[in-house]
Amino acid sequence: ENAPSGWDGVEPSEAAYLAALDACGPHGRYSEALQLLEQLGCSAPAPPSFAYARTIEACSVAGKWQMALDVLTQAMHAASHADLRCSRVCFAMAIQACETSNRWEEALHLLENMAVHGHEPSMYEVSSTVAACEASKVATEGLERWAEEAAARAAAAPGGAETTWRYYDVKKAEQIWEHVQKTAEAGDLDAVIAAIEQHFSTKSWTKVTGMARCRVLERIIASTEPGRSEE
Repeated sequence: ENAPSGWDGVEPSEAAYLAALDACGPHGRYSEALQLLEQLGCSAPAPPSFAYARTIEACSVAGKWQMALDVLTQAMHAASHADLRCSRVCFAMAIQACETSNRWEEALHLLENMAVHGHEPSMYEVSSTVAACEASKVATEGLERWAEEAAARAAAAPGGAETTWRYYDVKKAEQIWEHVQKTAEAGDLDAVIAAIEQHFSTKSWTKVTGMARCRVLERIIASTEPGRSEE
């Protein structure tokens, strides 16, 4: 009786539910995601963290930050009952939801709460929190230590440089590139570098150190003048 309508009485497998949730997340189909999560919970002992993360993502994309936090609370309770820790991805998606809606206080609370659940914030979560504060014109000086520590961990990790770049990709890298296109003349490499540095100095969420900054420069320089990045 818990099978979704349209399945003709056949109970979908967990893999089918997860595939459907995977499709809902990036497209902001939060209503469908919430329904699927509920149905999955009825057909299994507890939905896996992936299911919660994709539902939170769907709420985030749709601008439903409160719903995203409600689902995160469900995920934390489910993890606690299973004697597990709530997934980092669930926190990351929830913080992203707060950033999207400029809910800086909630984002900051989640960032601090990650440590309680055994996760050291990465550059992704820190930069999203800083962005939420910045959009609300809230001082971000207190977050600089978090950013420096997160950048140092990313740079020291195996494959850290490439991983660090992915924290910037897609949205934040696009913001940097849009600024470069508006302020630097095409083909002028020095102007491109100056525009990037100017953006770093004025946008608080970009104030992270280490390999992240190097990778931003390398990627953009390589796309304009291959070979020059080695200099």
